[in-house]
Amino acid sequence: MSIQRVFVDWGRPALEQAAQYLLERFSVPERANLQSVVAVVPGARAGRRLLEILVDLAEQNEVALFPPRIVTVGELPELLYVAKLPFADDLTQNLAWVQALKDLSRTRLGGLLGTVPDDSDFAAWLGLAERLAALHRELAADRLDFEQVAQRATELKHFTRAEAERWQVLREIQQNYLHVLDERKLWDKQTARLFAIERGECRTDSELVLIGTVDMNRALRAMLDQVADRVTALIFAPEELADDFDEHGCLISERWRDRWVRLEDEQIRVAEGPGDQADEMIRALAQFNGRYSPTEITIGTPDERVVPYVRQRLQECGVPARYGAGERLDQAGPVRLLEAVGEFLPTRSYGDFASLVRHPDVAAWLSRKMPDQSDPLAALDEFHETRLPARMTDDWLESLPKGHPVARTLSWVLRLLRPFSDSAQSLAEVAEAVRSLLVAIYGGRPLDLDRPSDRKTARACQRLQEIADGLDQVPTELMPDLEPATALRLIVRLVGGETLAPVLGEPAIELLGWLELPLDDAPALIVTGLNEGIVPSSRNADLFLPDGLRRHLQLEDNDRRFARDVYALHVLAASRERLVLITGRRTADNEPLLPSRLLFPRGESLPRRTRQLLGEEQPTSGRGDVAGRLRPGRARADFPIPQLPKLDQPVRTMRVTEFRDYLACPYRYFLRHRLGLATSADTSQEMPPNIFGGLIHYVLQDFGTEDVKDSTSAEQITEFLEDRLAERAGQEFGSSPLPAVRVQLAQARERLRAFAQWQARWRQEGWRIEFVEHSVKDEQVPFRVDGEPMYLIGRIDRIDRHEDGRVMIFDYKTGGKP
Repeated sequence: MSIQRVFVDWGRPALEQAAQYLLERFSVPERANLQSVVAVVPGARAGRRLLEILVDLAEQNEVALFPPRIVTVGELPELLYVAKLPFADDLTQNLAWVQALKDLSRTRLGGLLGTVPDDSDFAAWLGLAERLAALHRELAADRLDFEQVAQRATELKHFTRAEAERWQVLREIQQNYLHVLDERKLWDKQTARLFAIERGECRTDSELVLIGTVDMNRALRAMLDQVADRVTALIFAPEELADDFDEHGCLISERWRDRWVRLEDEQIRVAEGPGDQADEMIRALAQFNGRYSPTEITIGTPDERVVPYVRQRLQECGVPARYGAGERLDQAGPVRLLEAVGEFLPTRSYGDFASLVRHPDVAAWLSRKMPDQSDPLAALDEFHETRLPARMTDDWLESLPKGHPVARTLSWVLRLLRPFSDSAQSLAEVAEAVRSLLVAIYGGRPLDLDRPSDRKTARACQRLQEIADGLDQVPTELMPDLEPATALRLIVRLVGGETLAPVLGEPAIELLGWLELPLDDAPALIVTGLNEGIVPSSRNADLFLPDGLRRHLQLEDNDRRFARDVYALHVLAASRERLVLITGRRTADNEPLLPSRLLFPRGESLPRRTRQLLGEEQPTSGRGDVAGRLRPGRARADFPIPQLPKLDQPVRTMRVTEFRDYLACPYRYFLRHRLGLATSADTSQEMPPNIFGGLIHYVLQDFGTEDVKDSTSAEQITEFLEDRLAERAGQEFGSSPLPAVRVQLAQARERLRAFAQWQARWRQEGWRIEFVEHSVKDEQVPFRVDGEPMYLIGRIDRIDRHEDGRVMIFDYKTGGKP
């Protein structure tokens, strides 16, 4: 009993041929009943596209279509056996690994890890658990457990006794893990698959058609062997390459090691950074001259670091595009909200508070709670720049004036977070607090699922609800009590790299990852990021499975990945009308990159290609024209300087600081002092000069209005000044100012002490304070401008009079320039 292999010409789109094969083999006249068929594809997008093509073909042939079940390779195993026990979900498995690790003595763990985390450091234990879970999954996929690795690794000459001991410790941890699940009547999915294989329990009544699955693990192969008479593998390659594929339709790595793809020089482009790659992609699109519609063009993005540049460039040019990988849910508003709450709860720092309040959904919620408050975020900026708080605690609710916008904001936020305890909580309690938070922020907000942002928000809320429900199902004995911040980080971690599939709307260019490209059917393809380490991918550093051990165990190694990538490029070169391959020279961080070795040919053309790929840097031809962009060398800017409006009344008075700003730049003077425009930020980490100077001015103003101003005792003056400084600082900066502010207050005390010494001597010389903060009002100090009177207004810090009648005017300065 063996799997049937069917070779299909790779010169035509793979899914189109797969759909045609399904209809021809399993259809009856006037009906395409494929319900007894399971089509197995490498990824979900290929499955969706296969179904679209099947529907189109059925309509063209005017037959009724009963479509097949379409599953991915990862979903197939659970269709071939019946599980005896419920599966443990991912969180339960990770918690079981944590328990398995902690059941081992710290001495034994020290031999494996070097440094053993503290019992209270749940994040570190969870990180170890996730690493061991990934190792377990990978080995089980190739029908291996930790004990078998320990036994087989001893066959390697360089395998040391210490490494053997490490694998024995890993074996013990794995056995503990399976025992923890077994005690709770739960099954590990990987173990369940191996159990079904060993007992020959794999069955199916369906016809299985493997479509382009050229790389499968040994566990799946063993399962398919038990139902081989129901399996057909469609292989997209010429039949003369039959010896290069094994009995399962998978690549034989060594047969592809020395293959190379024939490419023309004009198909290869070299660019500098990721932005230049995006520019080169735009130029390639322009050279298609409108021959292809958006649905007939695909852009390959093997290097995810290039994706933002490609998307931005397409958007600038007005080209509709759709990212096939979808939008990451961990970047959605609800998940970012949990991150922000998790950062704020343990620290109560101003920075974390500001990040939380500036979250768009929290800001919108606050606007609903405080409809009479025009701009709470602007008030928060002003509050920070004048008060410089280190932490945002209940103390500010008492020290700020009643009704102050920041006090109201803080009060609403603390009320919102009240369900989160200040101490450790069970995961079930945190789950309930998360539900309460999501309902408060998003419960009354209408969402339009036709809008991508709202759809992303809705799906993120749904996923977080699913995770919260899952927390309730975790066995209580495995569920640790955690600080709310740690629990929130765990929930965000469970969202992981999940994505929201793009909505199929208007025709658009698809952006796809490397592994999705062979089954894509667009006739025009541009691939960016074709660099070594990306294509072909490689992994040379692994804590437990270095490449030599991988090769010995016949796990996925660099040779297997290389064979898969060589095959993929063969398919692309054979099946596309237009193919453009772009390689970059450096990353966005200016790290050097090498072109993919797949681009280097064999034979006499190698030197020419090497010069093309590695020769001197060639200047790019510049960015394409994009409306609204500044371009060097233009006589006119795309952004003209706005004309200032005319004032209803001429300027008759001007403060001294205004006059200084006018002399520096009349245009900026007008923006600031006549239109009231100013920048707003909360980035200060210390008192800016005006706040520091204002604080000392306030203390000295108080001094000049009290009886102590006539004292000739430096000690008495010092005591007054220090008391008034402490009082004012407490009012302004609260009980926990920023560290730099504490230093500045100490500096202010030193200056005031020096002032007290000078003031005592000054008073002894016969000088007495007569005025402090003396105002110079309208029409007191005129000077003529264009024949009209102009008046300066301001304040004089201090005026002293001597016993003999002389007058001295002082201007206090705290800066370096008098």
